[in-house]
Amino acid sequence: MVDSATPPRKPRAQKDTSTSTATSSTAAAPRRRRSQEERTGETRAKLIEAGVAVLNEVGFSKTTSLLIAKRANVSRGAFQHQFGTVQNLMLQMVQHLSHDLVGQIELESIRLASPDERLRAIALRYWHVYQSPEYRAVLLIWIGSVQDVDLVDRIDRLMQSIDSQRDKNWTEIFADQQIPEKDLFTFRRMLLAMVRGLAIHAIYSKRPVSFDDILGLVVRLWSELPSAQSEPA
Repeated sequence: MVDSATPPRKPRAQKDTSTSTATSSTAAAPRRRRSQEERTGETRAKLIEAGVAVLNEVGFSKTTSLLIAKRANVSRGAFQHQFGTVQNLMLQMVQHLSHDLVGQIELESIRLASPDERLRAIALRYWHVYQSPEYRAVLLIWIGSVQDVDLVDRIDRLMQSIDSQRDKNWTEIFADQQIPEKDLFTFRRMLLAMVRGLAIHAIYSKRPVSFDDILGLVVRLWSELPSAQSEPA
């Protein structure tokens, strides 16, 4: 005789909701809102980048706040809120190149053991930065602003401040070298002037510049400075 009773049902497996719950909670988590300081920093960076591009495209005399704002994809009001005038933005561009792009490597190079390595790292950074669109834009500002007495004066005061800070950087970076401050600062200015001049040559000349060969000679001169100081007069 066949048992016609209905067999007992198997219990249904419980659905694991831990993953979906975690996923939904993750998806539901609110995105962190950027602070006002972060938004301001991003807007200023975009305007500086746009200013570099516009200056390189149309030159100093044709650069306007409207062109820069349009290139940065921000309103003209946002430009005026951040910088007020094109001259203020240009001053910030000089600051960005001279302090942020160049000054940072000077501080980072202190970690290198050899004084020659430190100097080489700084010189290579100078060379890299002064071949950039940022430098070409700053060069256009320096040349184009000669008729703007106020802007020239403001750039000069800014560069004096940056120069003073760079001297302090070099005093710290090469504290293990027996080199008088006067000679150390003179060498720094000589190196900077040389790299700037070579960068201008590279921009406007079709003849290539062998910076490695020139840098080798500079490093040799540099390595002789401490020994020259120890020789009797």
